[in-house]
Amino acid sequence: MLGEPAVPLVAVTSDDPALDVFVIADEARARGWFFQPQLSYRGIPPNLHFTLTGVSDVGALLTALADSAKAARAVGPPDVPSGLVEALDGLDLDTLDDAGFAGLLASVGVDLSGGGEPEMATVNTILDALPPATREALLIRFLSALYA
Repeated sequence: MLGEPAVPLVAVTSDDPALDVFVIADEARARGWFFQPQLSYRGIPPNLHFTLTGVSDVGALLTALADSAKAARAVGPPDVPSGLVEALDGLDLDTLDDAGFAGLLASVGVDLSGGGEPEMATVNTILDALPPATREALLIRFLSALYA
């Protein structure tokens, strides 16, 4: 757990390199849960947020978290193609058209043509490795493509 909870928002992380929080989020979504991933920032590691209220079923959430973590450990961390983060950091998004951006996403296994929501662990891992300004620009473009 990160910090001392004073509100109904709880953030958890993993200090085990074999247990990736972004994969946990994908596994949880496959089980019908939404665990909000957050990228690392200013010394805070990548983490997952949960909002708990008086009607939250904490027991079910903890079971989903444990099941998702077990599945995520079996899957392992995302495999990011070598050199991709560096290439993205130097990319001029203003010169990349929508088809080129869709091709870029497909190169890391994200297919936006199939409907539904893609698995996000690889996308989040790539974004997490980039400087915040580059993350923001890519995320805006990604969300635009996702909901186009």
